[in-house]
Amino acid sequence: MSGNKRKIRKILLLFVLIFLTTVTFIFETYSWFVGITTVNVNQFNINVSTADGLELSLDGSIAYGSATAVYNYYPTFRIG
Repeated sequence: MSGNKRKIRKILLLFVLIFLTTVTFIFETYSWFVGITTVNVNQFNINVSTADGLELSLDGSIAYGSATAVYNYYPTFRIG
C-alpha cells in the first residue's frame, strides 16, 4: 500500500508541475505580446556571394542572375 501511495503522490505532483508550467507559459506569452506594441526595423544591408554565381528568385520558380534583373521583373522589390 505504501508503494501505491508513493506512486499516486508522484503522479499528482507531476500534474501540478505541468499545470503550473502551462500557466506560467500562458502568462509569459500574454505579457510579451502586450508589452511589445510597436516594432521598429532599421535599414540593413546584406551581402551574399557564392563561387559559382548566385541566382535570385522571389517566387521560387523564376531565377535571375542579378538583383537588377529581379527589380526589372518585380518593380516593388527595392535595391539598396
